[in-house]
Amino acid sequence: MSYNFSLASEYVFRGVSQSNSRPAVSGGIDATYKWLYLGAWSSPIDFGKDGNFPTRDVTHAELGLYAGIKSVVGRVTFDLGVI
Repeated sequence: MSYNFSLASEYVFRGVSQSNSRPAVSGGIDATYKWLYLGAWSSPIDFGKDGNFPTRDVTHAELGLYAGIKSVVGRVTFDLGVI
């Protein structure tokens, strides 16, 4: 089992701010068993208010779930995963 944590001055994905130009604290957890791995990662996101409901935020968090298989053959590592 492993854990990860990050603090960023701004969460940007593909050139677009996901945190409304504010800092973001993200974290995740990974579990491995032999060649199999499973994980989850989360970060707060802020896209502002909903245009149809101005008192309601669009969303508050992003959650990513992933799994895969990873194997090493000689000097080559193979990794096949899904998100």
